Amino acid sequence: MTDGGLPDDSLDAWLDCYEMKPKKRIRKDDAKAEVQRAWALWDGDKTTGQPMFLFYLWLARQRPYFLTFRAKGDPWQAVHSWLIQYEDRKGCRA
Repeated sequence: MTDGGLPDDSLDAWLDCYEMKPKKRIRKDDAKAEVQRAWALWDGDKTTGQPMFLFYLWLARQRPYFLTFRAKGDPWQAVHSWLIQYEDRKGCRA
């Protein structure tokens, strides 16, 4: 924290003071767009057996705000379906 009470890191601004939970959630449509954009830019190995799950774990550690959308079930299932949709759409363009 700086002397004025502001966080040093701008990413800390969304964190609650008492819990490691975001103050607000990302809209599901925005989360889908951001996750798909991050997948396109992700330079991890996409040829191994479970690259999408490894990417999901990376998101959980590096971009947790993208996973704060409201989901009926497991957020992994939603992210996985978004990544499959992205890959299917990318394959149709080629």
